[in-house]
Amino acid sequence: MNSIQNNPFRVIGIPANASAKDIQSRKSKVQAFTRVGREVPSEYDFPFFEKINRDETLLNKAYSSIEHNNEKILYSLFWFTKVNSFDEMALKYLENDDLYKAKEIWKKITWGKEVSASNWSAFNNISTLLLWDFDDDFSEEEFHEIISAKVKLIKSEFFRDYTQAVADQTYSVHPDRQVEIYLDGVLKELNASGYNTSSAIRLFDNCDMQVKSYVIKGFTQDKIVEIEHEIEKVKKNRESNPKNAFQIGKDFHSKCQPILNELKASLGLADSNFKRLSDGVAKELLQCSIDYFNKSDESGVEGNHLQNAMSLAQTADKVAVGKMLKDRIKDNISTLEEMKDREIKEAVDVLQMVQNMYEENARKIDREIENLTRNDISFQMGWKTINQTAVEENKKNSINWQQVSLLLSEVLSTPKLRKIKESSKENLKDDFWNLLNWVKDNSSNNQISQLVQNYKNIPPKLCFDIVSAEITNTDNKPLTVEDIRYISIKIKINSKGSQTVKIYKKYINPEGQYKHNSKFSPVGYTTENTFNITPNTKVFDLGGWGSKDKCFYEVGQHKIELYVDHHLIFTKTFSVDWSPAKKAELTRNLDQLKQELQEVERFKWFRGPETKQKEVKEVQDKITKATKILMNK
Repeated sequence: MNSIQNNPFRVIGIPANASAKDIQSRKSKVQAFTRVGREVPSEYDFPFFEKINRDETLLNKAYSSIEHNNEKILYSLFWFTKVNSFDEMALKYLENDDLYKAKEIWKKITWGKEVSASNWSAFNNISTLLLWDFDDDFSEEEFHEIISAKVKLIKSEFFRDYTQAVADQTYSVHPDRQVEIYLDGVLKELNASGYNTSSAIRLFDNCDMQVKSYVIKGFTQDKIVEIEHEIEKVKKNRESNPKNAFQIGKDFHSKCQPILNELKASLGLADSNFKRLSDGVAKELLQCSIDYFNKSDESGVEGNHLQNAMSLAQTADKVAVGKMLKDRIKDNISTLEEMKDREIKEAVDVLQMVQNMYEENARKIDREIENLTRNDISFQMGWKTINQTAVEENKKNSINWQQVSLLLSEVLSTPKLRKIKESSKENLKDDFWNLLNWVKDNSSNNQISQLVQNYKNIPPKLCFDIVSAEITNTDNKPLTVEDIRYISIKIKINSKGSQTVKIYKKYINPEGQYKHNSKFSPVGYTTENTFNITPNTKVFDLGGWGSKDKCFYEVGQHKIELYVDHHLIFTKTFSVDWSPAKKAELTRNLDQLKQELQEVERFKWFRGPETKQKEVKEVQDKITKATKILMNK
């Protein structure tokens, strides 16, 4: 404790209640010793203190520090007074490094007792000694005894005797103010000792309300002012530069959150100042979110401005305390959630409108055809028939596809397609994809086809990278026609987060055609799987495709393509063939048939053209069949 170790009274070498005459006498003696280079002895250089070098500069500073009564009183409260025989005995024990005996003497006449004419100096001394001996092992209760002893003295009627012994009769201060002055000194020591706000305040938990309130105020006032200043500053910054309100809000939160954490630990959630400041920070974060989104949306800039605005609003929700404010923040988050899917909802609505118009036109044409065939005698008698191809063409041309194309080009611009792809609404995305392809298939418009391709070209945002892939056959058997039943693919990934992802899979044969089942396969793909990826996911199995009865994979090179949101993310090739022995057998059979064909095609006497043609065809059919078997077609 620096306030005790380097106390001016300790430096001079006198008790705090030394008279003016004693102080002057000590000063003269010290100056005389200093001039001849001798160490000045002092009975107050207790063994447990660090040694100090009493040079002229240090001594002059010490004397200067106790020239005024208020300074004398302050420093005296961190030093010892020698008023009676109890003090003399205890101080003698301190000279002999026996802190235990000194404590015992002073505790005996103070603990559980009120301040009196005979023990007021003991209250001061025991508090000073315990404060000096204070360390991290002390409990809040023990610290309370240190502070309580000093506060009891200051608030007692005998503090007047104390001030007259230390200063003079002219000194006068209100006891509450003197307690605060003393506490300021204690808090300064705690700060210097490395106590943070919450741990320091916790030491005062058992103290009376005046002490605790003042300590809390002392530790938190600067922080309260700092947050108030930051709130005013961020308000001006976002109003003058709303385009950068996202970064302004992020920086603001980074500065304020650690301070709010300290205030929460110090004041508690129920404290009015903590509530006020937390809600003040939350309001500004919310307003930064609103200003940033409105400005970005108004200017039509590309980027993640909706996501950024959402993150600020969510941060505001975490900071806010008041129910009304939290409700307002949640309303804003809900609005942003709805706006997050604005592009895909608008796209689905427009595409659905086009489909509805087409189907309504088609129904109208069908009704006209029905009326015509029912009422026209020529159709009833069969003299005339309906050209169904022309009917279908009329249906297709019942909509101005050029106008539809222009409308969709605006609704499905590349930035909007990117937002659609980033949407987490899988059902809406399925509706969008199906409607977009329906429009493409029914319009035959190149611009609409290009929109489909544009959407495919946008890569999805994935939380993982594919490291490698393994192709496997049922029971890990070789990839031979005899053994293949189901071909599977296992993917090894490096995951950096969590995500639910739907992966589409295409099995593509050597001729470039993908395999599918009309009952079970999703449109345009072989299979689909949905996975919940976590940071711990290393491998996932995409399942197999095949038949339990036989191999329907052709001989040749196949490939498996993986798609997410209809964007190709990975390709793995594999080869299928017969086992060497079986392949050799089938090849020999085919070669023999080819030789047989050569024999049949040669000229033979007495064989007519028709007979030759028949024999050639029979062998050619056998060759075709043998070739298909060899290729497993």
